[in-house]
Amino acid sequence: MTAENLAGFRPYVLFCSFLLLCLVELGSANSNGLKDGLLRLEVKRASGSFEALVAKDRHRWSFRSNPARWSPLKEYRKALERQEIQLHDNARYKSVSLGGNVVPDGGYYVDLEIGGQKAAAQIDTGSSNLIVPVSGCSSCSSEGMIDISHSSSGAIIPCNSSSCNSNTCDSELCITGSCSSSSKACCLQTHGVSGCFFAVIYGTGAAAGVYFTDTVQIAGLTTKATVGGILTNVSDYPVGPATGVLGMAFKAASCNPSCATPLFDDLVKTNNIDNIFSISLRNEGGTLILGGIDNSLYSGDIHYEPLRHGANSLLYDVQCKGVKVGTSDLISTSSGAVVDSGTTTLVFDSKYFKDLKKYFQSKLCDIPNVCSNSSASSETIFSGGGGACFFFSPSDIAKFPTITIELSSFQINLEPKDYMLHVPLSDIESGNSTIPEKSRTSSSDAYCFAILDFPGLESSEGYSMILGDTVLKNYYVVFNRENYSVGFGNLS
Repeated sequence: MTAENLAGFRPYVLFCSFLLLCLVELGSANSNGLKDGLLRLEVKRASGSFEALVAKDRHRWSFRSNPARWSPLKEYRKALERQEIQLHDNARYKSVSLGGNVVPDGGYYVDLEIGGQKAAAQIDTGSSNLIVPVSGCSSCSSEGMIDISHSSSGAIIPCNSSSCNSNTCDSELCITGSCSSSSKACCLQTHGVSGCFFAVIYGTGAAAGVYFTDTVQIAGLTTKATVGGILTNVSDYPVGPATGVLGMAFKAASCNPSCATPLFDDLVKTNNIDNIFSISLRNEGGTLILGGIDNSLYSGDIHYEPLRHGANSLLYDVQCKGVKVGTSDLISTSSGAVVDSGTTTLVFDSKYFKDLKKYFQSKLCDIPNVCSNSSASSETIFSGGGGACFFFSPSDIAKFPTITIELSSFQINLEPKDYMLHVPLSDIESGNSTIPEKSRTSSSDAYCFAILDFPGLESSEGYSMILGDTVLKNYYVVFNRENYSVGFGNLS
């Protein structure tokens, strides 16, 4: 999501007959069979240290009000001046299996093809653009890079095209100093490359380049789509094989600064599928359903929460009535919560985070590393705004309370295992996780506090919390864009 995209933010699905199903086994992107009208697309796991994911979550929602002052964009401007670029200008519903994990992970991602070339993109319900690295990006991994010149259907969008929004030169995201003389569209013109410019802020950095159009295939569905071709990536995100990002939010959140129709919108229009998708995330992978719901993935009813801004929604922003810790009411004021698969942790506005800290440190000081102890260490799980890692025994973890997030008609329950994330020993031994050795005992394991503080989240964005993968992996989540609602069901 960009600064300009953040202005605020049927109880059932009728399945039609003759729906095509293609089952894709976990670990494979090939269709294996038909069942229940669903084409399952694998969601795979990208590895990354917990510290890197915490940094990504913090910066993902930071500095939205003035991205031009954000250092990664300044670094991009410098890179733009010196970079050598070699780029040639030239059924009804489906389901997809996913791969991924929360720890260690860099998100959940799917395989797709762009212009006949394979790519992998993280599923991100908190943004709207499909972006991938393209040939000529010297700061990108060569893995999953798309060569536009190798596609007979691919073409860069010219700056004077009607698809490149006019009067975007005044946008804070237009940092190239190049504009169309006729339309005042923001352009990228350097080293022989000329095209419609885009810049996306995410993670701990920014990605920028040119928009291009090409044929995209995912889960057996094909459409012509607008793609952001990354030419400079001042970031450590995405990580692993998921070198791209597949934004699944609304078109109103796709202007960076020119607006691009999201891929899912194009898939709905050209493939006659319902404007609904759903996600089931597990510890090791999951499933993305395009155009409907897989009844086998949940039990009981699906409880739908209306989006706070209805048809004017940018993101999947639902109403939160309050938060409980154990049986105690922590927060009882109404606010917004964004459902975001591109965020790993649970992110709280500072007021919520401080209230949570106050409760824990008044009730749970018998648990190590919850309260400051001058005889040991002043560091706690709340140090640095959350995300801190320590060693705990199983009995310590069992003492942490259940945290309940109360939505309008549904309660999200987070057990200690959901917000005290176990860190694999391999992650510690490799040096990816830094944990105070003094907190270690013979019976302890490493855990990280997966709740973060974001100062000013509610005042600047109108939300009190971001519900990331640590929350979503416990539920089957339906994104009903036809009725502007998000549904939650218990995993089967």
